[in-house]
Amino acid sequence: MKLSRSIALVLVLLGALLAEGCSLLRGPDPVPTQFFVLTSRTPRAQEAKQDVSLGVGPLSFPSYLERPQMLSRKQQNQIAVSGSNRWAEPLKDSFLRVLAEDLGKLVGTSEVVMFPWYKTPLTYQIKLEVLRFEPTWEGQAVLQAIWTLYEPKRDRYVVTRHEDLHQSVDSGDPEAVAGAMSDLVGDLAAVITKAIRSTK
Repeated sequence: MKLSRSIALVLVLLGALLAEGCSLLRGPDPVPTQFFVLTSRTPRAQEAKQDVSLGVGPLSFPSYLERPQMLSRKQQNQIAVSGSNRWAEPLKDSFLRVLAEDLGKLVGTSEVVMFPWYKTPLTYQIKLEVLRFEPTWEGQAVLQAIWTLYEPKRDRYVVTRHEDLHQSVDSGDPEAVAGAMSDLVGDLAAVITKAIRSTK
């Protein structure tokens, strides 16, 4: 009887050791994946520009940003890719959607379409090339873009500008990063709106 109990105790101890060993081999539990989106954080302007329709796009985006993982600029020529933080939709699509929404709010029009469109009469078209759009390890979110305001009815380019926009952000906080990058899109929309309002 004593021998049976000893064997049973040994088997229990071996089972516990094996379970612990498997746990050690498996390593720590992975960090759960989190998903983020850009959102319009721009308040609607009181003043509306009457009878204005906007076309936003086409949009050129750096290929290194066309991935689901959130990125940060570690050095001038080095990009760090997050292992657990993701964009819930392609960043290019998110950028275009939020920019269109912000422009509609600031210009004061509901007639905003995103590229591509078909036989849509437009007052202005905004063409864009994004050069940089990411947080840096120095605590800044950066948006560099070249944009052009085009007037289809007159077949003329109103203005072309290069923007270098910055927002302070804790680059270790993905929610703060998504918020700061959303604000940068709003800042770009504000600059474009100013050009639209000054057009005669």
